[in-house]
Amino acid sequence: MILGGVIIILGSRYQSVAAESGIRITKELRVSPSDLTELIVSLGGVKFWIVAIAPLYIGWVLAQPPGGRHLFIDDLRVVLGIIVIGPLLGTFTLLLNVYSDMETTDRVNPRKKYVQVVEELIGQGLIERETLLLASFAWWFIGTIALFLGALYAPTTASDYAADRAFRIRTFAVRFGVTRTLLFGFFLQVLSVAALAIGWSQRWFPFDGPGYDGMAELWPFLGLQVIFYAAFLRRPTVGRIWALLLFLSILQGLGVILMLWRFVGQRGWAP
Repeated sequence: MILGGVIIILGSRYQSVAAESGIRITKELRVSPSDLTELIVSLGGVKFWIVAIAPLYIGWVLAQPPGGRHLFIDDLRVVLGIIVIGPLLGTFTLLLNVYSDMETTDRVNPRKKYVQVVEELIGQGLIERETLLLASFAWWFIGTIALFLGALYAPTTASDYAADRAFRIRTFAVRFGVTRTLLFGFFLQVLSVAALAIGWSQRWFPFDGPGYDGMAELWPFLGLQVIFYAAFLRRPTVGRIWALLLFLSILQGLGVILMLWRFVGQRGWAP
């Protein structure tokens, strides 16, 4: 549709501008404040940074010498590591994921309304080069956590089941169904807790005395995770699945913080 030199196509606005060499068309994309906020948070993958940063922080605390254990970060090297693993590596990994899905499942996924903005702002070549460059510096990190994140990935596909099925993308949930996917995730949850309990009771982990004592704080929260998981298996919906993931995240975070607090002798700062 053309209105006085302005071309409007699918919510975008094209303005024709006269120039010496002819007519030049510039494009203006309208973005609401809520969409802009969602774009910034989603492009950066802020909510997923903790998945990458938490193992680094936990490892730093556990590696401290007995006389200087504390929780608050006072080492510039740890800060730089957090920046690389979270904002840099995490952001460009999420950008690649967004670009790969924007033409298919994200178009019909109500949780991802910002994909048009992504399509207008970035290009495939830029994303792929930056992602591969950053990933090459952190191959050791990706290779290590991939083994653990694989067990947690299956339940998250259940929330995108409808969109993935509409575009015939064979995720775990599309192939086996939402119920079986959640049952598989529940099985992995129980198996993880059981393996941790056996290893802790037999002292198979390379921890000293305070390390094993600190792990005692985990068990109430691990037990609650199993209970919540079992409770949310009935009549799964997108809302219930995301509520389950939220509860699991909160319980895991509280358990780990209390474990580390006991491990460092209840000290926040270095002695």
